[in-house]
Amino acid sequence: MVVGEILTGIALFKQSVDFIKSNINTAKDVSAFASSIDDMLNGRDQVNKDKNKSDAFSIKNVASATIDAKLLEEELDEMRQLIDNRFGFGTWASIINSRAKMMQEAKEEEKRQRVLKRRQIQERNEIIKLGGIALTIGITVLCVMIVIIA
Repeated sequence: MVVGEILTGIALFKQSVDFIKSNINTAKDVSAFASSIDDMLNGRDQVNKDKNKSDAFSIKNVASATIDAKLLEEELDEMRQLIDNRFGFGTWASIINSRAKMMQEAKEEEKRQRVLKRRQIQERNEIIKLGGIALTIGITVLCVMIVIIA
């Protein structure tokens, strides 16, 4: 159910925001928030991904999903400000850029694995095909030899 997934994404996001807000002044470095930042961004991504998959196409659902996404973006901007103010300007941008780079690398690795698997399947099929041809030729030669000898 899409609504349930959106609510789960919102809950994950809000829990992470609350943790960051309550601990921002006591943290020694940004790594104390790494998990919360990751959860927050994953929650936002989940909400944005699922908002267009509404089960019922009604103004209420569309409006609710749109408003929820806007509220999450406002909270995200507040987190950016808090983290940049606490750890220096550009910290948030660095986190976002690093995350985007890691996600891109993961996608490329997944694509590389799919290509490799497809190539292995093609090679296996080629070996089976060549084995079948060799077996057919062998049986044909054997039959011809039996006919010639008999």
